[in-house]
Amino acid sequence: MKNPVYPPLADFALSSHIDAPRYSEMYRFSVEDPEGF
Repeated sequence: MKNPVYPPLADFALSSHIDAPRYSEMYRFSVEDPEGF
C-alpha cells in the first residue's frame, strides 16, 4: 500500500522557513556529515 501525499496549504507553504532547494542542501549535508549536521 502506498502512502498518500498531501500538498501543504498555500498559506502554510508561504510561511515556511526553508524552500525545497534549501531542504535538499540541508538533507545532503546531513547525509554527508551527520556529526557536523
